[in-house]
Amino acid sequence: MPKRIYKFEVREDGKTHIQRGAQILKAEVQGDGIYLWALVDPTRPLEKHYFNIFGTGQELPPDIEEHRYIDTVFQGPFVWHIFQKGGV
Repeated sequence: MPKRIYKFEVREDGKTHIQRGAQILKAEVQGDGIYLWALVDPTRPLEKHYFNIFGTGQELPPDIEEHRYIDTVFQGPFVWHIFQKGGV
């Protein structure tokens, strides 16, 4: 089956289900939410990924080096930085 680009909401609890092996392309604010767009093989199973959203100037966790930076998004006066926990 050909690959597709799907949109996934970054939930407030940090848990987002995305197809195994997906390549995250972009994060952006749409409406009131923050979403990821990813290149996926829709036949692959969904798996749980964890994302953290940090504001500019906010203290970061001590294990931030173990996170993978995804993107920065702008929401009104706020600037959010999205990281994938565990960097998988």
